[in-house]
Amino acid sequence: MGGLWGIVPITVNGGALTVHLHRPAGTAASVQVSGGAVSLDADGEQHRGIGSVGWSSAGSVSGSDAYRVEINGGACTVTMDATAPNT
Repeated sequence: MGGLWGIVPITVNGGALTVHLHRPAGTAASVQVSGGAVSLDADGEQHRGIGSVGWSSAGSVSGSDAYRVEINGGACTVTMDATAPNT
């Protein structure tokens, strides 16, 4: 998995947020977004709601190597994709 070992927690807190996340292809990840009006585009899947939305890639729940992202804000727009180069 491109050198990723263990669970990597990422937490972002703020008011109105726009967050773009890029991970190496094949790397497991989960994203939980909470706030007012939330929009999450993860690997091309669009999720919208009021309050909170979440997404998980294959292997992120049962795997021991993954990114675990939590974003909290007022109005949140978040994208997660697998376009970062493998190193």
